[in-house]
Amino acid sequence: MSIEADAEGMAVHCERTREELAVQALTAGRHGELDGCSTEHLDHCTDCATEQSLFAQVTQVLSSLGPHVFDGIPEPGPRRHRMR
Repeated sequence: MSIEADAEGMAVHCERTREELAVQALTAGRHGELDGCSTEHLDHCTDCATEQSLFAQVTQVLSSLGPHVFDGIPEPGPRRHRMR
């Protein structure tokens, strides 16, 4: 396997793993566990493992917020669709 093919394969794994991490963060883990491929990838890719850690930190902060945080913020007005 060439270095380019290996790097391309790693990029595909990074993209897939990061998509899985985003789903985990957005659904607070209710989507299920990471698949085996993504879990294995995290063991070898420091960039993706760092992103997982950052998602975990953001999720923890957001989960500690309650509805009171939004008190005083006006509701958004009606959406306007632009015609092209």
